[in-house]
Amino acid sequence: MGSMKTRIGLVHATMNSVSPMLEAFHTHYPEAELVNLMDEGLLLAVNEQGGITPEILQRFEDLVQKAVDSGTDGVLLSCSVFSPYVPDIQKKYAIPILSVDEAMLARAVLLGERIGVVATVVTAGPTTKGLLEQFAQASGKAVQVDVEIVPKAFEALKKGDLEQHNRLIQERAKKLAENADVLVLAQISMARAAAQLKEIGIPVLTSPLTSTSSIMEQIRARKGLE
Repeated sequence: MGSMKTRIGLVHATMNSVSPMLEAFHTHYPEAELVNLMDEGLLLAVNEQGGITPEILQRFEDLVQKAVDSGTDGVLLSCSVFSPYVPDIQKKYAIPILSVDEAMLARAVLLGERIGVVATVVTAGPTTKGLLEQFAQASGKAVQVDVEIVPKAFEALKKGDLEQHNRLIQERAKKLAENADVLVLAQISMARAAAQLKEIGIPVLTSPLTSTSSIMEQIRARKGLE
């Protein structure tokens, strides 16, 4: 059993999430075998339609099915826009299916009542706020969630200007941190900006590390029961 590879499916809707996720696995779980599935048109379609239509959701679920069909032990869904649909998707499969922000948001609620959220994609802000409020309600806590959206940072990232991307996020994050107990960077692609936020005095949560730990723990627990 110890020598068996753990195969993880990673479902992406943007190339920007690939590198941070691979880095998290290679750093903390180099033994994991990764299967990446991508449909960049999903995020474009969500932005064009102003939300997730049944057709877009079906395209997303088709990717999840392909990941499961690849013989994976678990699947991580790396686009936070689809996180509200994950509970329904989870019910269809025996293996762990996790949204990358699930563990991060649960931890944020645990760490504080005043939660600051920075997002670079317009739809990710309200989605993250709604999920945080759901997690808080489930755990019997009242939270105040403040959201800052920085679309110019995402534009900079698309142009390959990482320095500008990180700087814009850090500016908003520091402003939010003045009235927050914990800070959440809503998207995987934002993890790059976290290194320069260690001095702000409150926890800064990113999804790559929390999600990789969470799925590996769930897979190990499941294998232990088999």
